[in-house]
Amino acid sequence: MIEIKSYDAVYEQSIQALFSIPVSGDMVLSLERSPSYLTGAYIQTETPRIFLCVHTGNDQVVGIFNIGLRRIIFEQKIKEVPYFCDLRIHPDFQNGTLLLKIIRQINTHCKDLDQIPAITVVFADNHKMTSMIARRLVSSQKSDTPYYHEVAEIETHVFRSINSKKHPYHIRIANENDLDAMMSLQKQVNDQKYTPYYDLYKIKESPYYQRLSISDFYLAFEGDSLCGFCGIWDLSSIKQTRVLAYHGWMKHFRTVYNYVLPHFFNFPILPKPGDQLNTCSIHAISIQGRNPVIFRTLLHQICEDIVGKSDISLLCTLDVKDPLNAVFDSKINKVSKAGKVYLINNDSTLDPKFQQSFFVVDAPRI
Repeated sequence: MIEIKSYDAVYEQSIQALFSIPVSGDMVLSLERSPSYLTGAYIQTETPRIFLCVHTGNDQVVGIFNIGLRRIIFEQKIKEVPYFCDLRIHPDFQNGTLLLKIIRQINTHCKDLDQIPAITVVFADNHKMTSMIARRLVSSQKSDTPYYHEVAEIETHVFRSINSKKHPYHIRIANENDLDAMMSLQKQVNDQKYTPYYDLYKIKESPYYQRLSISDFYLAFEGDSLCGFCGIWDLSSIKQTRVLAYHGWMKHFRTVYNYVLPHFFNFPILPKPGDQLNTCSIHAISIQGRNPVIFRTLLHQICEDIVGKSDISLLCTLDVKDPLNAVFDSKINKVSKAGKVYLINNDSTLDPKFQQSFFVVDAPRI
């Protein structure tokens, strides 16, 4: 029998075991949360609402999900919205009724999805989830399962270099005196719905910003005017992606790839089986006019400062329709992973007011 319980720290070891179960693609990955799952949950949601699916026979966690809340900018107002994330079900229980129990639990706690739909991100190689979403959209049967409305296609880019072009911008690292200007720019430029909201004044006190400081932000100026900023975030001590094995060409040519492409052409490095991917995330992107030249200039300076001194790669997630994604359109020496953004409600249709030209997604909070 499976019982759904609220998160309890006594189950941390069992949660760690669940997250160590690999997921397969070209790379067999283990998406780990060490030393504490809860620490990482506070990165994804300001107010976590974590539920555990516990097998009463052996008291082991066989499923977990988080339907916590995070703040967004919606129609120039700050609102809380549910973010569905970290759904994990042990392979032995993926074909049973556990998913139905999880859906019922979600419905109990998220009763106003038609007022402000929840948001989630699903990567293209998560075939079980994408299949379930597709079946629900074409089904006319009455069901407790909510509707997932696709609102964006995204790309997560892993890269180590960005070429600079002639520009009028000056780049420097932020300090405490920049907070007012950064908050003002965020309010001014982020008019897209569902844009992640950053309360930079609380960067030292909220677990939503742990392992982050104001000096992790890069600012772009045109003259004396702040025209853009973004942050870098090293989450390797909280969320780990470990490569367990490679398939296809990666299995046979990884050594040759690493010898040639990263050293001579700045491609991302593929770690040996058993090692972690060494990445640092780009986030909190606020750019005046969504100008790709400003963004390129910021990324170039970050690459010069961070990548050039280590084997680290940078990671950035963007809507394919976001003007900033043009920075990566013609870039060859990158690795990209496709995914989709969904808004979730209980109706087969989505109110047009929730649609927009592109969505803003923050890589470290996926």
